[in-house]
Amino acid sequence: ACHRTADAIQRSAAVKAHQADGSLRVLSVYTDEDTALWQNAASAYPASWTVARDTQLSVISRGLFDMSRTPSLYLVDAKGNIIIADADLPAIEAFIK
Repeated sequence: ACHRTADAIQRSAAVKAHQADGSLRVLSVYTDEDTALWQNAASAYPASWTVARDTQLSVISRGLFDMSRTPSLYLVDAKGNIIIADADLPAIEAFIK
């Protein structure tokens, strides 16, 4: 599911347009323990994305985000406020259009 979602994000005209004008950045955060899996997957993401790993597993242990399903998409503003939580790509696209 993660690869399909990443592919869909890369093909999204709305995401591309906002990335091009600098109003949107894509951040991918891996929240599990399997470092090898993350390293393999991270290398496939576009260079324009910020790709990170939660090395202390804080996202899950502190309940920072709902990770009951993955991938989980969030739209976060420049100040770190969550605009849309645990959404699908069409919901994000509708908001940013």
